[in-house]
Amino acid sequence: MSEQPGRTGAQAPTFFTAPGETPSLKLHRASSVSPRSLLVRFAFGAATSAVAGVISVVWNSRVGGIMLAFPAILAASLTLIANEESRRAAREDARGAVVGAIGLASFAVVGYFSFSHLDDVLVLLLALLAWISVSLGLYGALWAPRRGLFSLASRLSAQRPRD
Repeated sequence: MSEQPGRTGAQAPTFFTAPGETPSLKLHRASSVSPRSLLVRFAFGAATSAVAGVISVVWNSRVGGIMLAFPAILAASLTLIANEESRRAAREDARGAVVGAIGLASFAVVGYFSFSHLDDVLVLLLALLAWISVSLGLYGALWAPRRGLFSLASRLSAQRPRD
């Protein structure tokens, strides 16, 4: 791993580095979001939806629907977070987006195989359960502080003697 500039011996955090804190929901922080940030996020989301609509008209609704799953505001959000907070905060948001997207894929798979066999409400509930289970399971398996695979790998590499 590369070292961070200005920090002798410190390793730069990577996607695989365990997070320093437990994920949490801080509703009071929503009031501190600037109108400019909201406008940028809204514009990216609207543009992605418009592109998905055009694709639906030109090709078909299945292709357009796949485009709607694109994380429309992720790039804008990560850029704003990196500029206004820190690169570390943006990295944590990107990590959550990856795990959430994998969970979303499990939602889609459950829906794809279940809608023709089960009641719609039941399918949506099962798909939601799959999304939550996969997302939380991946977080716990990979990055949960002191328990996840990457946390364990980080501790083991830190204990290994350096040449």
